Amino acid sequence: MGVAQRYYDAFTVRDWYTMSLLYAEHATFSDPVFPLLNAKGTRLMWQMLLSRAEDFEVDVEILEDTASHIRANWVARYTFTATGRPVTNRVKTEMQLVAGKIVRQQDT
Repeated sequence: MGVAQRYYDAFTVRDWYTMSLLYAEHATFSDPVFPLLNAKGTRLMWQMLLSRAEDFEVDVEILEDTASHIRANWVARYTFTATGRPVTNRVKTEMQLVAGKIVRQQDT
């Protein structure tokens, strides 16, 4: 099973710990909300987001899963706990891999 499949299998069941193990120690993450996180910040972000999410669902389309690159589109649906409003988040992900670990992830 490739990194993308393991990552998104964990994501769909809100398993932030398994996701965190797939990041290299020097990994970076960026998206419109978190413009530049290091590996520790990325792990903490996923822990915070996934442990608090209620009625979380994610649909994933893996477009590319090679030894060095992952491209995927995903849509998350959940209720934002602070307001009770439903959220739909559509994301395009690009990841670079080295030795089976994510070293760079950019979500748009």
